[in-house]
Amino acid sequence: MLYEFWEVEFIFEQGVFGFGIPFRDTSASLLVGPTDTLRLDDLKGLFREVDERVRLRIPDKYLVAREAGDPRAS
Repeated sequence: MLYEFWEVEFIFEQGVFGFGIPFRDTSASLLVGPTDTLRLDDLKGLFREVDERVRLRIPDKYLVAREAGDPRAS
């Protein structure tokens, strides 16, 4: 769970990987790789990109409260 808001799933099959947000009947793709800049041998960069893309889907008021340490955002 990222920021206890979205569950993020990781899929790997035949050298291709992806991250997504699963929903009841569908899912939202966050990224698919490998690409020139997204590789499994650079996990720090990969997770930074996943973090940035997930943050775009979380309401700003939740992110602000979370970064301010508001316990209600947990």
